[in-house]
This record gives sequence, structure tokens and C-alpha cells, in this order.
Amino acid sequence: MIGKISSWLLYCFVVDLLVSSPSPHLLMAEARVASSSSSIPKTFVWDGAALAAARERVMVHSDPELMPAVKKITAAAAELFGQGENWTVMAKAMTPPSGTKHDYESIGPYWWPCNQNVSAISTINKSLTAVPLTGDVHVSAACNKTSGLPWVRHDGVHNPVTDHFDSAPNGHMQNAVKTFSIAYFFTGNESFAEEAVKTLKRWFLDADTKMNPNLNFGQMIPGVCDGRGIGIIDTASWYALVDSIQLLDGSAALDASTRSAMTEWFKEYATWLHTSRNGKDESNAKNNHGTWYDAQIQSFALMSGLTDIAHEVAKMVPDKRIKVEIKPDGQMPMEEARTKSKSYCTFNLRALFNLARVSSFSGLSLWNYTSSDGSSIRKAFDWMVPYAVDHKAWPFKQIADYSWGEMFELFRRASIEYENPDYEKMISSLPDIHEDDVINLLYPRVYNVSVYLPPKPDRGMPPSWFGELP
Repeated sequence: MIGKISSWLLYCFVVDLLVSSPSPHLLMAEARVASSSSSIPKTFVWDGAALAAARERVMVHSDPELMPAVKKITAAAAELFGQGENWTVMAKAMTPPSGTKHDYESIGPYWWPCNQNVSAISTINKSLTAVPLTGDVHVSAACNKTSGLPWVRHDGVHNPVTDHFDSAPNGHMQNAVKTFSIAYFFTGNESFAEEAVKTLKRWFLDADTKMNPNLNFGQMIPGVCDGRGIGIIDTASWYALVDSIQLLDGSAALDASTRSAMTEWFKEYATWLHTSRNGKDESNAKNNHGTWYDAQIQSFALMSGLTDIAHEVAKMVPDKRIKVEIKPDGQMPMEEARTKSKSYCTFNLRALFNLARVSSFSGLSLWNYTSSDGSSIRKAFDWMVPYAVDHKAWPFKQIADYSWGEMFELFRRASIEYENPDYEKMISSLPDIHEDDVINLLYPRVYNVSVYLPPKPDRGMPPSWFGELP
């Protein structure tokens, strides 16, 4: 550890020099050409070619537009060194009904004992919490005033008890792996790669702490059910784990045996998602749950070689997601009905953007797809724009804090995918935008869109390394 910290201090000194050094901005196109194809990471949601170009700008040219984000991500990674011993499924106090803590278990975050006065705790009017959730359970049993069973749903009101199960350490693990992997990719510092791999092995592979590849007990509800399909949303952000592993390829830390074991784990998990009752229930959800299910199972299937599953899911997206979830004017009724409607509209848009990316590996161009009734991903995004940029009054409920800055990633990605510089200009109207945001590394700003991007017909095609389409 002393050696790692010493190397880190030296690296901080180097980064400080780079940040303070004058350097001209470079065209993304020039950096992209300079990157050899072998150095492009085989990512599925993040654009590998754009990442390679950004790394070129950082490591060769110390581009001042990107260096603040590099400095921040490496500092965040340094803070995470030595942490994570309890970021495992074994850390929870309770044991799932299966009898082993190796099975993931969480509680629905908006569920509470039926005898608890939630409105008094949260100062939120209970009348706001009776919104039905597609695919959710229906509680009809009378309340036991002593035990508090069965628990009941108060949409948007987070129960802190849920943090004592696997969802909280899952979040810490995801953040650490992503942070370490990005820091490694943009610096070449093997210490970051070592920590990323150590964190992955602790959660997924080490015999004493590994998670079994299922979510049989995801988002259980005391007094109602031991688990449900909705719990699969707990792994929605694991697409970043998959892409982080791709960033680690080539590092000394990610040896062939570990890489193979991680691929096999995600293969088993993708198979469970595809065949289990919980997986099928989540697949049938008609809101953000269904969108995130499609996005994550495609990512896991593509990474682990289950391309038939990825293609099967992708080809159903136009009718099953876009036409069902988005109205012709761009509204998303299922998300607008929630008590945190801004949050959920943004959340579903992010899933739709991810879905468009991963579906391109099956030859689908969803960015510009329009359904027979006029629904499209772009219309859903454009419907949100005046609220985010022009401060138009939001017509739906939002009972929790929200900043339109949360749409930064979506505006940046839209500017790239739709080759529209106006979206990039709109970012200046969003609050809470910072030059050191990691989004500037994952989705670098495009200077010359017509040069940087492939021709439009190629936007729905996978990169050359992926191989033949079905």
C-alpha cells in the first residue's frame, strides 16, 4: 500500500504539471485518427472510439479541456484505495430464504411497515404516494398493527432500512469499479487497475464473498413476497461494470483467468435474466423497468457471447418500448405519473439512450427510428428540452430535490448521436455543470461533428471489431 500511495503522490504531481501546462485544443477527429484500432476499447454503451480519442488528447497532448476531469477522477480513485472490504453480499445482517448470503437480497426502497406514519417522517403528503407501478404487487391483506406487516408502498419516499441490505454495497462497488477503471484508462496507472480487479473479484468471484448470478430476492417486501422482477432494476447500472471491464483489457491486473471468469459470470446472469420468472416479469414491464431490463440484458449478453439473446431483445424494442412508452408528442406517461416524475423521465431517457447504443450491435438504428404512430426517442428527449433549458414550469409531481443538470449526459449524447450542435450549446443553460465532470471523459465534446462522426447510415451499425451482424 505504501508503494501505491507513493506512486499516487508522484502521479498527482505530474497531473498538476499537465493541467497547468498550456496546450492547444485538438480536433476530436485528429485525435481519433491518431489512435490505432487496437487501442480502441470494445465497449458497448460508451463509445470506444471516442474514449480512445479522448485518451490520446489526455496522454499525448494533455488537453486542458479534459485534464480537470482526469484530475478529479484520479483523486476520487485515490480516495477509494483500501476500501471495500464490506462491499459484498455477505455483509448483510439477514440471510435470504435460500439459506445463503451469497444470494443478493434487497428491499423495495419505497416500501414501509403498514403501521408507520410515513407522512410524519418525510413531511410528504400521503395522498401523493398511491401511484400504481406497472408490474408491481397488489397488497390486499389487512395491516397487523403490531408487526407492521404487510409493508405498503409510498412512492418516492425512500426507506433507510433498505440501505442495510445489498443495494447499498452494490452501489459502492459499482462506483469504485467505474472510478478505478476510468482512472486507469486515462493514466495507465496499474494501481488503479489492480484495485478495480480486486473489487470485481470480491463481489463476483472470490469463493468466500461472491454473489450468485441471480436476483431471486431482489426488492423483496416483508409480509408480501420474497422477491420480484422489479428488483432487477438494482443491476441497471451494471452496464458500466461491463464497459469498465473492457477498459481494463490489456492491464496486467486483469489476467486471462479473471477475464474468463467474469465473462462466464455475466453469461450465467444474462441466462437467468432471460429464463427466470423474475426476468420475464421485468421484461414485460411497460415503464423504465422494462427499458432498463432490455438495456442491461443486451449489454451482458453481448459481453458474454450470447448474441442470440441480444438480437432477440433488440428486435422487439421498436414495438415493445418506443411505441408503448412514448407518446407521439414525446411524453412518457408512465414516468410522468410518478411522484418523482422529473427524476423518472430522466432515468427512462438514459435507459432509452443506452438501449439505442446496445441495439446497434444487432443492426438496429433506433436513434432516428419513428414508430407508426410517430413516437421516437428523439421526441421524448425534445419534449424535455424546454423544461430543462427554458425553465418552463413542470406540470407533474416532483417531491424530491432535482437539478436539470442531471440531463447533462443526455444533452451531450444527443449532440453527438443527432449531430446537432444546438444540443451542445444548450448545456450552458443547465445548472450544476462542471468542467471536471466525468461525462467530459466518457462522452467528450465534439468539435467538428461532420468530421468526427461516421456518416449517418453507420450510426446503427456496430464497430468493426464486433464482427458480422445476424
